[in-house]
Amino acid sequence: MNAFGTRVVVYDPFVPPDAVVRADAEPVDFDTLLAESDFVSLHAAVTDASKGLINADTLARMRPGACLVNTARAPWWTRRL
Repeated sequence: MNAFGTRVVVYDPFVPPDAVVRADAEPVDFDTLLAESDFVSLHAAVTDASKGLINADTLARMRPGACLVNTARAPWWTRRL
């Protein structure tokens, strides 16, 4: 996205900020990510910490017209085979 002149912000509690910067992105906290992003791409594994990460409150904190792209998967025990 940088090639298109896009500001890329990243919230990842498990990746050190300097690694985000080396990847040509800007580390931000979760609230900043929600408030300033036109597109939020979610890639969270299902864990106790990520359950409920996106809910009505977090969606309400996103910019008007922002788009959430949820690439996360449901836990394996809830999927039909």
